[in-house]
Amino acid sequence: MALPVPEPLNFLFSDTGIIPNSKYPVILYRDAFHNAPNEIGDNAEQLFRLNNWFNYWRGGVYHFEHYHSNTHEVMAVYSGSAILRCGGENGETIKLHTGDIIIIPAGVAHQCMANSMDFAVLGAYPNGAEADLKRGEKNERPLADRNITGVLLPEADPLLGKQAGLIKLWK
Repeated sequence: MALPVPEPLNFLFSDTGIIPNSKYPVILYRDAFHNAPNEIGDNAEQLFRLNNWFNYWRGGVYHFEHYHSNTHEVMAVYSGSAILRCGGENGETIKLHTGDIIIIPAGVAHQCMANSMDFAVLGAYPNGAEADLKRGEKNERPLADRNITGVLLPEADPLLGKQAGLIKLWK
């Protein structure tokens, strides 16, 4: 018997003048995985690969505010917990736990504000993109804005595939 599909939470952030953010919401799936923590990373990697999200990395999330102007990003929490702030200085703090998946559109600032000692995520990008790293520095916006405009919508939601999730939410 398949587990029920988690209903996503959405967080939308406006341009701050420093951080572009996105017209697309951050998507959070709570408890997307119910496996043992040591299996979640491998299971997430297989699922992401099936949905054409790869160029995987494992580790934590930077403790400084940053965004990617050339790609969207997905992270599956496979161990521990953390508090992420998304959307910039006046954005939203989001508590992440083992089993959660967060999808961050190109341009949306994110940073780890606090984390448990065992916090770890598996990250990936649609079509295996190589993410750039932007920090909201002076003069980076014109190029970042052009890059964000050129980022294509993913072919599939990294969790739910081609028929649901961001495919419907980011239309």
